[in-house]
Amino acid sequence: MQLVRLEHGQASLADLLRYAHRIEREVNRYITAAVQDARGGGTSWGEVAQAAGVQAETARLRWSTARVQRQLRGQSVVSWRPGPDGGEGQLPDGSMGLPSQALSAALSHLHRRSGMTIGDVAREADLSAPYLSRVLAGERVPSWPVVHMLATILSGAPPELRFLWEAARGVTLPPRRPVCEAAARLHAALRGLHLAAGSPDPARLAEGTLLSPRVIREVLKGDHIPDWPLLSRLVIQLGARPAAVRPLWEELHYAFLASHDIFPQGGIAAGGTDS
Repeated sequence: MQLVRLEHGQASLADLLRYAHRIEREVNRYITAAVQDARGGGTSWGEVAQAAGVQAETARLRWSTARVQRQLRGQSVVSWRPGPDGGEGQLPDGSMGLPSQALSAALSHLHRRSGMTIGDVAREADLSAPYLSRVLAGERVPSWPVVHMLATILSGAPPELRFLWEAARGVTLPPRRPVCEAAARLHAALRGLHLAAGSPDPARLAEGTLLSPRVIREVLKGDHIPDWPLLSRLVIQLGARPAAVRPLWEELHYAFLASHDIFPQGGIAAGGTDS
């Protein structure tokens, strides 16, 4: 319908072709997911080839597991371009600029790490394979119970995806939490971002921050909370905008100040959040 409206609206040829290409890409993704679902249900390559009107060897090559995963995984490797003044910088085109893409990147990373096929995961989660493929591609944001179930099936930690899901769905933060809960929420969000970035090694992350690999490991384990200037650099290295995480840090900062005098420069050990 949108393509027809563009044509009737005398859109430029470039706009028409661009939108047609988007439609073609979506159709190809749907076909890929349908084939993956059929294969997961026991359909032979000969049957797939007959339905697609191609030779069996062509079908096997076109929809091989490796090619299917590359097509459906979406963006999972994040690269940042720092701003000219060393500030937050900008996300490159196609990176995880949207919260839903961060969620899908984390789920896709768990999926690849699990070694399970889309069909296997879909059957265990009682979802259709085409729908699951769209979730992994960042085209659908499921409900929290579905995200929780997928994380569990894929041997992930659901709390680490909660922040990504809330950001994708536009869920607002609840009233102020105690220090320990605010700290746990911040650490879970950082681990979720780390997962969405493909679980890069702390040594690699340390190259763009003032934090050592040891401290970064402690942060991801929940044993250390940096101050905001250091934390924002880590968030950038993880491919997210610091503004997305700032409310979580401010919530912790507020809770800490309500029971302590000052938030120490450089951060605090997780044990220091007990109150």
